[in-house]
Amino acid sequence: MTVFRAPRVLGRFGRRKRLAIEFYVISVVVIFSVEFFIMLLVLPVVLSDLSVFWIAMVDSVILIVLLLPILYMLVLGPLNRLSTEQRIAEEVQKMILGVPDKPAGLRCGYVYQSATIDEAKIGGDFFDLYELRDGLVGIVIGDVAGKGLEAAKIANSTKLAIKAYAYQESSPAKVMSLANNLITKNSEDAIFVTTFFAVFDRENFELRFCNAGHTESFIKRGVDASLELLEQRSLALGISLDHGYSEGQTKLEVGDSLILYTDGVTDARCGDQFFGEARLMKVIERQTSNIIKLPDVILREVLSYSSETLVDDLAVLVVSPDAQKTVV
Repeated sequence: MTVFRAPRVLGRFGRRKRLAIEFYVISVVVIFSVEFFIMLLVLPVVLSDLSVFWIAMVDSVILIVLLLPILYMLVLGPLNRLSTEQRIAEEVQKMILGVPDKPAGLRCGYVYQSATIDEAKIGGDFFDLYELRDGLVGIVIGDVAGKGLEAAKIANSTKLAIKAYAYQESSPAKVMSLANNLITKNSEDAIFVTTFFAVFDRENFELRFCNAGHTESFIKRGVDASLELLEQRSLALGISLDHGYSEGQTKLEVGDSLILYTDGVTDARCGDQFFGEARLMKVIERQTSNIIKLPDVILREVLSYSSETLVDDLAVLVVSPDAQKTVV
């Protein structure tokens, strides 16, 4: 099970490194070619062979050394700064994601993969699973529009706010309304959060949910392996103060699986083509056994499709009731 995958040093720094090394190699070849020409055709006219040799060697070494600062400015300096930023980004991202609880009576699988083209950028994806009162379980996944520390701050605030309000309110719509007001008042105008929040009752297998502008959510039924789209939708958090949120309700029986993901999955690209929902649904439909492994399967498919170049972070969360009903 994959929880966190750190950003890799790719993108503009990888290209810069490659270009700088090519420049350095070409420069060395040119220098030695020029020295060879001078040594064979020009200097022997006025100097001895030994003098020619030492002049050529010293001159070449000096020129090559002078190129080293250029190589450092183009590659080593940025990479050293990136390495430090990357470690900070990794630690902050781990704090945001954490490891979801595993409430009794539920199985879960999850995966997170950072984008590969924005190095050391902290993403805004988050998910969680936790015990509430009276045998209820909170399930959440979300994605902050934007990246960087501001997005990370909003992601963490949203995650904590939803969890705190869920202990007070049993209605997902009410929880989202309270969280929306908090986010709207305390975030920049350009930042909003798409979020899916659900409350699962392990006693009667009832699932109540609120989708605030998030990606499509599915239940894969254990009886016939059909996919049920959870159609209820509301506005994303952080856009409008005192906005009213609605909620849907369904059953999540033993053998069923709730499948949640962020748009980094469907927005993964191969050329100008997106991975898309249709391709995602085919992957889900093919997974006929051990549904908890589905997040890793989806990740492998997305990485293969995009040649391991992701334009956005992605997260996948799958939750399924255990075979034995838990009485709390």
